[in-house]
Amino acid sequence: MIIPEFLSHGDKVIIVATARAVDSTAVEHAVGIMENWGLKVLKGKNLLNKEFRFAGDDKARVEDFQKAISSPDIKAVFCVRGGYGTTRIVDKIDFKPLYKYPKWILGFSDITTLLLQLERLGIASSHSSMPALFKNKTSEEAIDSIRQFLMEPEDYKLEWKKTSIDKVNDCHGSLIGGNLSMIANNIGTKSFPLTFENKILFLEEVGEDLYRIDRSIVQLKRAGVLSEISGLLVGGVTDVPYDEEPFGLEASEIVLSHVSEYDFPVYFDVPFGHIDDNFLIPCGLQSKIRTDGEEIQLIVKK
Repeated sequence: MIIPEFLSHGDKVIIVATARAVDSTAVEHAVGIMENWGLKVLKGKNLLNKEFRFAGDDKARVEDFQKAISSPDIKAVFCVRGGYGTTRIVDKIDFKPLYKYPKWILGFSDITTLLLQLERLGIASSHSSMPALFKNKTSEEAIDSIRQFLMEPEDYKLEWKKTSIDKVNDCHGSLIGGNLSMIANNIGTKSFPLTFENKILFLEEVGEDLYRIDRSIVQLKRAGVLSEISGLLVGGVTDVPYDEEPFGLEASEIVLSHVSEYDFPVYFDVPFGHIDDNFLIPCGLQSKIRTDGEEIQLIVKK
């Protein structure tokens, strides 16, 4: 696994859009935060473009992302927001420059497609909140977890409380995952990782009916993903629509019903996903999970 260099004061980073259009006020707010970290923040030429729901057409979004990953002096690429659109352009991107100029790619939700693609290519990345969400939809602590991971020399640590339904045990492996629907959507594509063996899978979801959550978990199971992993982290599962015809199980019960046959540990309410406490989860780095009473700790080796 190629691990990009961590960041230092004065390094250049860039904000680009691969999916939905974004508000300029939110962008400037995020720029101010990252400049306070000591970073020099650039913006993609087409960042504020708008074509219907997208941040410009596919060509413009590819152009900005391609230029960002091809630039030797840029150390990190922040995807400005998710929504929908990244899967439309991922096959048009030449990722080879990242082998020569490795850099951190950060984002979540729709950006899961990029994180999976990078895993398949053997390049570490980061599942984290995005600049468009810094102003109103991400806690200060979660935003600062990005700075901690990228700019502090110590191993990265994330702590949370044990729930009553957790299947607890210590585990280790590299982290892989993101949005459940996007992972299921990528099965069978050139972006899907070749193996999940000895990996800790992390999942989150937003705005999906319970039957669709069930369907995606079943798809992961049928594809052999669940039989390979060494641990499962479940983050926020939010904004589940009301259904007049109940599915019969809640989201956590759906997960447990499909993983009960496996021996790996399962942790719920991990602080990441479409929630305010969307803490950074590094992808591709060796990690371990330790349980101490009611406290659970994820430790990521830098």
